Amino acid sequence: ALVECYAANDEPERIRMYQTNFVGMVLPRYKLRTELFHIGMKGGCMLVKGVTSKVGGDPVLECTAKIEQPTTAYVFTGQGSQEVGMGMELYKQSTAVCDVWDRVDRHMVAKYGVSLLKIVQTNPKELTVHFGSNAGEELQRNYMSLTRRRSGDKGKVASLFPEITLDSSSYMYRSPTELLNSTQFTQVALVTFALAAVADMRTNSLVQKGAAFAGHSLGEYAALAALNSVFTLEDILDIVFFRGMLMQSAVERDDQGRSQYGMAAVNPSRLGCGIDESVLTLAINAICERSKELLEVVNYNVRDSTLSLEHCVSCRVVFDGVRANSHEYRMLLKPLLWVCHNFRVVAYLRYCNNFELHLSSLPLRYLDELELEARSTYNYSKLSYLRYSTHLLAREITVFLDERTVYSGEALEMISRAPYDGCSFPLARKITFLFVKDTTDRMGNDFGFDP
Repeated sequence: ALVECYAANDEPERIRMYQTNFVGMVLPRYKLRTELFHIGMKGGCMLVKGVTSKVGGDPVLECTAKIEQPTTAYVFTGQGSQEVGMGMELYKQSTAVCDVWDRVDRHMVAKYGVSLLKIVQTNPKELTVHFGSNAGEELQRNYMSLTRRRSGDKGKVASLFPEITLDSSSYMYRSPTELLNSTQFTQVALVTFALAAVADMRTNSLVQKGAAFAGHSLGEYAALAALNSVFTLEDILDIVFFRGMLMQSAVERDDQGRSQYGMAAVNPSRLGCGIDESVLTLAINAICERSKELLEVVNYNVRDSTLSLEHCVSCRVVFDGVRANSHEYRMLLKPLLWVCHNFRVVAYLRYCNNFELHLSSLPLRYLDELELEARSTYNYSKLSYLRYSTHLLAREITVFLDERTVYSGEALEMISRAPYDGCSFPLARKITFLFVKDTTDRMGNDFGFDP
């Protein structure tokens, strides 16, 4: 019963194997203590060991169980998450990761004359491919065979590397922002990072069989290659390298690799009180009027928080028409209540008759900006690997949102998710978002909430 309740979260269907051994005698009035240990992983399942002992005495019962993970989805990011040295710490520690990176590097050197490891580790601004040797001649022919259709010239086929001819002795890659940020290498590096990470997880039996997977933009390719084996490693490298080159050559560049276009991500709220999207829009319009050049917002992330010019799908979702009436308010007896006002989050535990004790985690990329407050009923700590560790989590959550504030889908997802990191569980089974007209009047007395 304890294994079912605490290790399987009251989901007995997740228990794949269970074995019990009685190793001692139990007499009436003995006080017993039971401990459960997560001792490892096998085939994507958790291995749990349980020991029941006399208080202050010897064990009387031992058990082992094999438990399926909670339903897990693996999500892969798109371009923009790259950084110098990414994956290199695990490269030094994991044989599986080392094998993936080394295999990728051999392929990139043999087919394109470029060491991906060198780019990830040192991030140079320039890198030269030489065509002098027999291997170089093969590289030269490969580069000359790469073509694309020009959208502005009635679909005419053109060379992807027009600078490379039979008379070329070398070719130099250049990027004013270092080569790791040059799209063709960025995409190869990110896909390799994903492949290596999944390889390490498989080696440690962490990948759940039959799990869902998804990716954003470039992450779609990484997901298919890493978890579904749709592509061979060499095939996916060629695909994303060619995809990156097409994107890199979409606009004209000078001999230093520079184009007349730029990208930026802007957070108006960081500029000070009263600076919001409308103020930034006025500034953009003024710049356009004076410079007579193109400058515009092409992507919104969180309303009044981040305006992005990066290549990504907008997640600006406005939730209209959602209201909490008196009947709904009376039904709010949930184990854990979160109160949110203008992205300031304060958490309270109420009606805790249905909770779990274990280690779980929340993503930090957003929470660092949310001014989280520690309360006696909700403790969190910032760990060295940049996650918040919570030790008491309810299975149901109600989140109160001020209806005067527009919340994006990304913001709501941030509040509700807790990614699996090898030892954590989903944050809750059910999450309810309620929009209320006045958080102070409706909840100030009950929860001590001061927006």
